[in-house]
Amino acid sequence: YCRLMLILFQPWSIHMGLREGGQMWNESFEEFACTASKDVLNVMDNMQILHECKDS
Repeated sequence: YCRLMLILFQPWSIHMGLREGGQMWNESFEEFACTASKDVLNVMDNMQILHECKDS
């Protein structure tokens, strides 16, 4: 989940731009979530809700 959300919403040109060397995906995502706009966070929440609805 963390990797996919970073790929979709964090600007990057090479995959090394998504996280620091040795950093876990969830750590990088937590850093991104602290600086992401409210609109981006709302879209991510809505995507998660849609996913949960499809699972049920």
